[in-house]
Amino acid sequence: MPYKKKQKAGTQHALTGDTTPSVKEKTVKLTNTKIAAAIAAGTLAFASAPAHAGAMAMSDLNITQLFLATPAGPVPQNGAISILNESRTGTSAANYNGAVGTGAGASSITSNTVGATVDVKARCAGPDCGVIAGALYGGNTENNTGTFVTPPPSANYALGDMYISGSAVGGAVSGLTRADAAAVGPNNEGGANSTILNSATTQLAFTVGADFSASVAVTASAYQALWVSNAADRIDQASAGMGWTMTLRCISSAALCAGFGGDLIFSPSEINQTGFVTDSSDNFSYSFAGTILSASRTFKAGNRYALSINQSSNATVVSKIPEPAGLALAGVALLGLGLSTRRRAK
Repeated sequence: MPYKKKQKAGTQHALTGDTTPSVKEKTVKLTNTKIAAAIAAGTLAFASAPAHAGAMAMSDLNITQLFLATPAGPVPQNGAISILNESRTGTSAANYNGAVGTGAGASSITSNTVGATVDVKARCAGPDCGVIAGALYGGNTENNTGTFVTPPPSANYALGDMYISGSAVGGAVSGLTRADAAAVGPNNEGGANSTILNSATTQLAFTVGADFSASVAVTASAYQALWVSNAADRIDQASAGMGWTMTLRCISSAALCAGFGGDLIFSPSEINQTGFVTDSSDNFSYSFAGTILSASRTFKAGNRYALSINQSSNATVVSKIPEPAGLALAGVALLGLGLSTRRRAK
């Protein structure tokens, strides 16, 4: 009987060329095929996220008039109101993924000159700061009171800006605070804020010495938008707030201030807005433009009154991959590496 050499498992037959895989080889090939399919499925899931996945928060507030209003109209400014002293402070900041925003000049400016202009130049952080002016803000991000960015987000950045000029109670005034932030794609987060602190002591002097009752009138435009995507592979958050509060009090003697009616704290809801969203069903936008009147107070000739105003805007966004999803993909990759290593070892 001719001798027939025993074929080793998984080797090629010398005459026929047939290959007979071993049980181990079949198992390893099948397992690696499953791992490859799992990795491909995971990659496809991340690649299939919505084109506008991410988060967006906008909070823009601009004051254009502030005056004392009577039923007959604004209190005349021809010597009726003289401002004794005034202090103004403006700040602006932005950050994106831990990097602090940059801009020309100081990020905080204080002036003690009556009616002085305080202008903290826009601060921007994020990889798209170089293109947002032309792409989103009509060519200008500095003191831009007429352009509002609407969802969905298309850039990664955080922008803060502020500006104030004009008389505190003289009618024509400009007080801008802007805080805009947007994130497109995972593992991005940013925030921006800007504030105005304005205080003044005013002397009311009337040409005829007559007392009068008046309200504080503020004319403003406001815009706020909060937007997040519904991407299953993300944790998206957006929050924003704007605020404007004025306090007016009589600082003459108690006898002279009798009849004033107590401190006037004016914080109209139209320009005091906050919001926080984590689900697209809660996305919203808000806008306001108009003049708002406070409660009335009685002013007397010769009395002294102190006025303080605090205005602010802030916005924050977060767009991240949930931790369990990231760990699952890492686990699949490590499992494949482990099987490959064990196979080589044997």
